[in-house]
Amino acid sequence: IEGNGDDGIDVESSIGLNIGPGNEIFENGTSAGDNGIEIDWCLGALTWKFVQAKVPANSNTITQNSIYDNFGLGIDLVGYDPDDGDDCGWNTSFLAGASVVGCVPFQLTAISPNDCLPFPDLQTQSGDKLIGVACSLCTIEVFWADNDPSNNDDEDGDPHGEGAEYIVSGTAAEDGSFSIDLPCELDAGDLTATATDKLKNTSEFSENLVTLGTGSCEPDPTDTPVPEDTQVPTDTPVPPTDTPVPPDPTDTPVPPKVCGDVNMDGVANSVDASLVLQFKAGLISSLPNESSGDVNGDGALTSVDAALLLQFTAALIDEGALTC
Repeated sequence: IEGNGDDGIDVESSIGLNIGPGNEIFENGTSAGDNGIEIDWCLGALTWKFVQAKVPANSNTITQNSIYDNFGLGIDLVGYDPDDGDDCGWNTSFLAGASVVGCVPFQLTAISPNDCLPFPDLQTQSGDKLIGVACSLCTIEVFWADNDPSNNDDEDGDPHGEGAEYIVSGTAAEDGSFSIDLPCELDAGDLTATATDKLKNTSEFSENLVTLGTGSCEPDPTDTPVPEDTQVPTDTPVPPTDTPVPPDPTDTPVPPKVCGDVNMDGVANSVDASLVLQFKAGLISSLPNESSGDVNGDGALTSVDAALLLQFTAALIDEGALTC
C-alpha cells in the first residue's frame, strides 16, 4: 500500500478487522494527520455531520507488517482530544488528535479506538533478551524501527519509529513483564514494538530502544563435547626425575628473636621500651613480639621491663642482664 494522499489504511468505526501479516505500508500521506494505519471512531462524513454516531472501533489486530516512511505515525489510535470533543472534530478542527503519539480514552462513551491500548515499554536489553513491560498476557511484536521522518516523536521528543521490519514476538506475563529472546547475530540499531491484547486490540508503536546487537549462533568451540569413543592417550611422557626441586620455603631458617625487641626491628632500644609502656597503659592492644618484652623473666610485661630496656639502651647494664 503506497502513495495514498491520506492514510495508508483508514479504519473508521470498524470492529474485528485483521491487518496482516505481510503487508507493506509505506510512503503514504502528504500532511499532518496522514498515517500508515489510522483507527478512529468517525463513521463517515454524513454520519459525522448529521448523526454524530459514536460507534466503537475495537478488536482490530495489526500483525507482522512492514510499515515505514509514512508522513505521520506508523499506527495511530486517534483518541480523545479536547479540541475535537466528542463530535469527531466536525465543528472544530478535523481530527486534531491524529498523528499524536499515544491515545487518550474518551471520557463519555466506550468508543476509544482499540480501547486505546497502551504501547509496550521497552526497558533494556540483557544479553540476548529484550526486557520490558506491557499489558497483561499481551503478545509483543518487535520490529526494526524506522524514524524518518522524525515526526514519530512523542511530546518529550522521544522517537516512536514505525515498524519497518518484523523481527520476533513474545508474550507478557500476567503482571505485564516480558523477556523476549532476540535472534542471534542481530545487528545494532533501533527497536520498536506493539502489544496486542486478548481482545485482539493492537497498540501504537512503542518508544524506540537501541540494541547493541546479539552474539553468534555458532557454539563456543571450547564447549564442544568430546565424543565418548575418543581415546585419550595414556603414554604421556613423564617429566625427568632429575629435575631440581625448589627449596621448601617453610624450611627457611627463622632468624632468632632479640630479647627486648618487641617491634621486631632487629634491635632492643628505647622505642621498644616506649611500646612496652604504651601496651601496659592500654594505649595499644598488642605487640608484634610481646614475649620478648619480658626482659626480667618474671612472666609479666610491666614498666620494670621498660626501665630495664632504657638502662640497656643507655649502656647502664649489658645484654646479659636481660633474661627473656
